Amino acid sequence: MPSIKAMALADAERVPPAWLQPLLEKNFFEDCPNHPLSNCNFFCTVCSDRAICTGCLPDHPGHQVIQIRKLSGHGVVRVADVEALLNVSDVQPYLHNGHHVMFLNKRPMAGRGRAGEIRCEECERALLDVACRFCSIGCKLAALPEDLDFTVSFAVPPESDSESGGSDSDYSADGDRPSGLTRTSAQEGGEAGTSAASKPQTTVAAEPSSGQHRQNNNSVPKNI
Repeated sequence: MPSIKAMALADAERVPPAWLQPLLEKNFFEDCPNHPLSNCNFFCTVCSDRAICTGCLPDHPGHQVIQIRKLSGHGVVRVADVEALLNVSDVQPYLHNGHHVMFLNKRPMAGRGRAGEIRCEECERALLDVACRFCSIGCKLAALPEDLDFTVSFAVPPESDSESGGSDSDYSADGDRPSGLTRTSAQEGGEAGTSAASKPQTTVAAEPSSGQHRQNNNSVPKNI
């Protein structure tokens, strides 16, 4: 049995960064108070006081900024944007517009929702990937304090030589449609049309090198 000190160290290592809870609590896609007609669909992990828009990005030079997108009326993030910052290997992914995405928070459902043997350990929403345990990043965060075996962790695993490419599945999370959706970025839940990549002084969507989620993502489901 590990010592108390070793257990305390292991517990501390799996704790998420301080900006995660504020990220999950923010309201996105609302009008920016500083830039009229711009929607706030970005989040700065350094200045986590509010959601920001593309016009706000120059005020966050050198900061890690995550773009929030919308799928089925709910906020999602691309796996490639967060997997270098968070361990999300046990959260259910969906394929949307050619990218793996994950819901920020659990979504309302009637009763037990869809039938299925695999369910979110926190809210019991049906999951389609046997390797996953949670339907959203928020559900994983809620389960952290009750996990005494330390199997729930947000610690990013060490880099490996495994390929970081996505799975070969052509499943979509949006109404059982094929993954080759044709909507533009500006149509994705009111996302701002200007790409954050055009702001060189701000780091947006950090690219992962570990491919941490791909090792468990053999089948990306097409149902929500």
